[in-house]
Amino acid sequence: MEKYDVIIIGAGLAGLNAARHLVQANKNIILVEARERVGGRVNTLVTQQGQSIDMGGQWIGPGQKRMYALAKEYGLALEKSHKKGFNQFEFLAQNFHNTSEMPKFSPGVLFDALQLGLRFSLKAMLTRANMPWLRRDARALDQLSVADWLEAKAFTPVGRAFWTTFLESLFCAKATETTLLDALQQLKTVGGLGRLATAEKHFFPGGAHQVAVCLVRDLADRIVFNSPVRSIQVVDGGVMVKTEKQEWWAQKVIMAVPLPLISHIAFNPPLPEARSRLQDRLVRGRVIKSVAVFDRPYWREAQSSGLVLSASAKVNVLIDGGGASGRGVLVALTTGRHADAIAGLSATERKAVIIAHMRSAHPQLQNIEPLSYDECDWSAEDWSGGGYAARFSFGMWINSGEALRKPIGPIHWAGTETATQWRSYMEGALESGERAAREVLR
Repeated sequence: MEKYDVIIIGAGLAGLNAARHLVQANKNIILVEARERVGGRVNTLVTQQGQSIDMGGQWIGPGQKRMYALAKEYGLALEKSHKKGFNQFEFLAQNFHNTSEMPKFSPGVLFDALQLGLRFSLKAMLTRANMPWLRRDARALDQLSVADWLEAKAFTPVGRAFWTTFLESLFCAKATETTLLDALQQLKTVGGLGRLATAEKHFFPGGAHQVAVCLVRDLADRIVFNSPVRSIQVVDGGVMVKTEKQEWWAQKVIMAVPLPLISHIAFNPPLPEARSRLQDRLVRGRVIKSVAVFDRPYWREAQSSGLVLSASAKVNVLIDGGGASGRGVLVALTTGRHADAIAGLSATERKAVIIAHMRSAHPQLQNIEPLSYDECDWSAEDWSGGGYAARFSFGMWINSGEALRKPIGPIHWAGTETATQWRSYMEGALESGERAAREVLR
């Protein structure tokens, strides 16, 4: 039987970054990955026309120091996202345009939207990213849905619809199933609403998966692919990890898989009650990412930024995913309740819905066929557990929050859901892997 200092389960960005830090510390490690590739919820495709498109994580922005540092270290090109032009918004069948992230509302609705944002921001400032349950009102906030809070604090239906749509797009879950404490904790991890507004400032023209590929350079002979872990047993002063075909022993193990997948693994002894409760009551994030590539970005010729945020359409977010020149790349992010509504359609039917929405939002595309169209329903991916990350349902932070990152003997936890910086982003995955590696080395 092969023996190691550390076994890392999951070769997404969290697992790869943990491995990187441990190898630098001269630890004997192995990564065990269920897929046939690295990267996890980061995956880049290349179209027949040679266009790199990200079907998972794509953008980075100020404050994401690890992603920028890796790009610099590995010499990966970054390009500014296209933001010029007017943005389009639709709430309660009313259409709005503006060149900023805030729609051009009437004075009353604008005041309402701003006061909701201010309330949300102030509450987030008073929330600890690593221990949100320490707020005096944490128990009440952990039983209050974002939808109910908006209902109580909004003065106008449109103001409420704006924040509902924005937050559901961010969380990949319905406002009725996301608690206010969970929302505040995530906002605190990213550094506030200002950071959210610039979180898509840059992208990798060669695809974000390049980061994972570069992290693998010194790890290629330490990764076992196509090996879903079936059981983990604490034994003989360490831990035994088993797949259907192999088993390994190590002093420590780092679980770097999406939280919803941990319940598929048998633990002996069983996980403590608090950790089991946490696993049993997760809300999976739902997102369908669709990318259409056109011969040129026609919407820019009409002075449109490409951004469309819609409450009522079947697709809630459109974003220009291309660079300053070249082909037009239009990204559709269908999240939460919107994803629920179209997930049951066939691939052909779903493509028709997405393309129809793109043409409705950008009439310049009316008679234009895309050069390519690709999509990924991350909820249907066996080894993803949804996207961008799982949410914590009612009472979970209060009752099980301390168990989220707390090691259980030789078992340590990573993954973007455990991040205290940029949770649910690629940066959060890197931060969590770095933190887990530090724990092991201590």
